[in-house]
Amino acid sequence: MDEKFEKLLTMMAEMKAGMENKMEAEQEEMQPGQERLEQEMRSGQEEIKKQIEIHTESQVEEIKIHVDGCIGKIEEKVQGVKLKIKKVESEVQRKIEGVEEKVQRKIEESKGEVQEEIGNLERRVGELEERTNYFPATPEFMPS
Repeated sequence: MDEKFEKLLTMMAEMKAGMENKMEAEQEEMQPGQERLEQEMRSGQEEIKKQIEIHTESQVEEIKIHVDGCIGKIEEKVQGVKLKIKKVESEVQRKIEGVEEKVQRKIEESKGEVQEEIGNLERRVGELEERTNYFPATPEFMPS
């Protein structure tokens, strides 16, 4: 039986060696395919990376366009506000000039009235001075 057992062990060893050789041969056969798959995966990853970059650049460009549009609208509104400010400034300046003219007229009118009043007072003082010369001095009002 030992002989049969040894034959069996030898056959099993040969089968094992054959299987190992076959597995090695299949692995060697699979190696180029595996390398090709790895290369395709790297290529696919690079392609995906490029597509992501292109998509990102596209979105960035769209955002830039949108921001530029918003800036344009803001600048238009700023110009509108500046125009309104200029209109208000000119209206205020016009009103100030109108008030200044009115004040100047009032000053001139007041000067005329004051001059007239001064003239009246000077005339009355002159009249009073002339009257004192017409009345003889009364001894009771004379200083002693």
